[in-house]
Amino acid sequence: MKKILNLLKNNPALKVMLKGHGEIVTNEASDEAYLIASCFLLKKKTMIIVKENQYQALELYRELSQLLSAVCYFPSDESLRIESVAYSYELVGERLNAMAMLRKQPCVCICHMHSLSRFITPVHLFDQSFLSLKVGDVIDPQELRKQLMHIGYHTSQRVDSPFYVSRRGGVIDVYSIQYEDPIRIEFFDDEIESISFYDKDSQRRTQSVKEVEIYPATDMLFNDKEVEDVIKKMEELHENMHLQHEAEETLEEHLFLDQEALRSEDYNPRIYQYLSLFSETSSLLDYADDAMIITSSYLNVSRSYQRYSEENFYYFHEMQEVGEMLKGLSLTHNPVQLLKDRDIDFISFKENDNQVEFHTRPAQIEMINDKTFIYQLNDYLTFDKVLICLNEKKQVSSMLRFLEEHQLSYTVVGSEDQIYEGINVYQGQLNRGLEFVEE
Repeated sequence: MKKILNLLKNNPALKVMLKGHGEIVTNEASDEAYLIASCFLLKKKTMIIVKENQYQALELYRELSQLLSAVCYFPSDESLRIESVAYSYELVGERLNAMAMLRKQPCVCICHMHSLSRFITPVHLFDQSFLSLKVGDVIDPQELRKQLMHIGYHTSQRVDSPFYVSRRGGVIDVYSIQYEDPIRIEFFDDEIESISFYDKDSQRRTQSVKEVEIYPATDMLFNDKEVEDVIKKMEELHENMHLQHEAEETLEEHLFLDQEALRSEDYNPRIYQYLSLFSETSSLLDYADDAMIITSSYLNVSRSYQRYSEENFYYFHEMQEVGEMLKGLSLTHNPVQLLKDRDIDFISFKENDNQVEFHTRPAQIEMINDKTFIYQLNDYLTFDKVLICLNEKKQVSSMLRFLEEHQLSYTVVGSEDQIYEGINVYQGQLNRGLEFVEE
């Protein structure tokens, strides 16, 4: 990536990115990825990119993951209707990892309109919810279990998937989302005697460690001191509804169960609909101080939100009619309002001279035979500069011999060197070939 950054350092689009204000014309996820990665490496500033939908967000995340390590993905289902019947804990895990990374280090976070609109844990509650445990710490095992349930963990007899905890005497097993394996904490009385990871299938320990950090198991944490006030608000909304007998019975049953879940901090998916009744909620943008906000594109995000709002209106009406939901609840932020002060907007078409263009396309190299390769290489030399990236030293040696045999001049460059006119050979990784297109 350093070599690509060297190529782009004087590019007008990258200058707009570094300035932090403007519109850039792009056509592919790779265009956006190279600009974002280059800007991040130069500024070391958190960036939040908002795409139109989950597919586009995942595509950009995959592109960026090949260029940067400090990149995360904040997804959600694109339909509250679908989420209500097929709640994805895998997506919850992705969101928690993204929220944690945003609080801990500068990074690039990719989200989409639907996920940005979600209510999530207030920032200060999230920061307080991490548990750091070390060998030698003194804590009652039952108290630790309660703390884990307080931050969203569910109890089970056997822990083999994230967000669960179990206790067997002086042993607590817990599965925190950022680790590949679950954690086993063994006590001697009320002192932590050992901490280890274990294989979820065989249940055998795989690695002993001195300390671990346990992430919260939900992105819906709320202030438990406000629960009774929220229940009163729920009852007030209930009193204003006039349903047929069967729907009324259904609603009363749901309200009873939901209120018990709130009191016991059971963060099941139905709790989400009541988050707006608490005095404080957050959006993803609250998790990054002074982040650069990039839309792709703001117009498409706005149109997507309009469609999403219309779909939700009809869904909410259906649910209220049959007693599955209270009338008067707010279930999303307005992303159009959240993004009104965006910094950069990636757009598809140039409409005025203030907008700059940036385009890449795949390098079409076919290794059929030596003659074909040399022909294609000479064709690319019409762009003045060609950079050949090879992963291993022996590959570099083979390429240099090949170029010498065919009397092609070259320059061997290191990570800090500039890229010169002609053929440049570099030992480093590039996931695929590409052209930077001058429009």
